[in-house]
Amino acid sequence: MHNLLDKYRWQGLICIDLLLGIIFPFFIKWVGIDKAWRFGLIFIVINCLWSIVIGNIIKPLPHSWLWLFVWPLIYMVGNWLFYPKYAYLFAIVYLGASYIAYGREKG
Repeated sequence: MHNLLDKYRWQGLICIDLLLGIIFPFFIKWVGIDKAWRFGLIFIVINCLWSIVIGNIIKPLPHSWLWLFVWPLIYMVGNWLFYPKYAYLFAIVYLGASYIAYGREKG
């Protein structure tokens, strides 16, 4: 089972990235949650934690440093669809958080 998880790790990452980057923001906007809660809960708490998790789990993947850019790019697509332009700056924050976690993870 562990080999199976290692073999298909990137597909799980892409699925969760799509869920958090595009589907979840659509759902939150559709439900009509207040903007302060959207930015505070989603952008700062959930997405930053996911960035740190990505940095920790991608180290064994081939060309792992390239995977650091996948989450911020998917986030930017979701941001382009549902949020104002100034929220693009969070992509830099997410990339930085992933990079720090990636650098701290022992390979």
